[in-house]
Amino acid sequence: MYHVKSSHQAIVEPEVFEMAQAEIEKRSKLKGQHTGGSVFSSKIMCADCHNFFGSKVWHSATKYRKTVWQCRYKFKRKKKCETPHLYEEQIKKLFVLGFNKLLEDKDEIIENCRAVIEVIGDTKSLETEKARLCGESRLLFSKIQSYIDKNTSQTLDQQEYKENYIKISAGYEEVKKKIQDAEFKLQKARVNKIALEGFLNDFPKDAELITSFDEKLFSSVVDKIVADVNNQVIFIFKNGHETPVRLEEISQ
Repeated sequence: MYHVKSSHQAIVEPEVFEMAQAEIEKRSKLKGQHTGGSVFSSKIMCADCHNFFGSKVWHSATKYRKTVWQCRYKFKRKKKCETPHLYEEQIKKLFVLGFNKLLEDKDEIIENCRAVIEVIGDTKSLETEKARLCGESRLLFSKIQSYIDKNTSQTLDQQEYKENYIKISAGYEEVKKKIQDAEFKLQKARVNKIALEGFLNDFPKDAELITSFDEKLFSSVVDKIVADVNNQVIFIFKNGHETPVRLEEISQ
């Protein structure tokens, strides 16, 4: 049996597939329900319980209609979460302020991003190690097969055969795990590189501050928002930069 890679053109680009797999892996480790109906879905996290915020519409049939985001588990725990609810318009204003704060260190951020991209993009040593492990794996697999064949064609001490087989198989499984670890590190490096390149590509190169909420920019640069109990939110950008913004800093 043979597994042939890249034998035909992929329906989904490899970079997109890898980012999707990384997102699935990330979400599997997070609590709460994930929805894709809003640019803020699966973005806002509660600092109290680490669950996602969900949205509700208040006063839907009146002129005071507002979309509100709050922790999904706020009232489901014995001790309710102390994080405040956030109006959607507040979140937009907070992002504008938080992103403009990020722009204050624009040159340093761009330089750091380029340096990190260069470092994580250099995966030659990891690829060499993976290739070595794959070679070792093939040799161990052949050894196992040869040992099985020997046992079927010759009379061997079965207790000794079993002990040796377990020992060789354990070594083979250990190498397989190392290959999986190396592949995981390679995929993580590729995904992080793609994410940082996307961040850098969408990051304004001029000194202009933004004056209004830009949904595309938000999606491109924000990894997540952590709602804190001290009436502040922390924007965690895709380059790893964290920018806290207090609710008092924006006009209501």
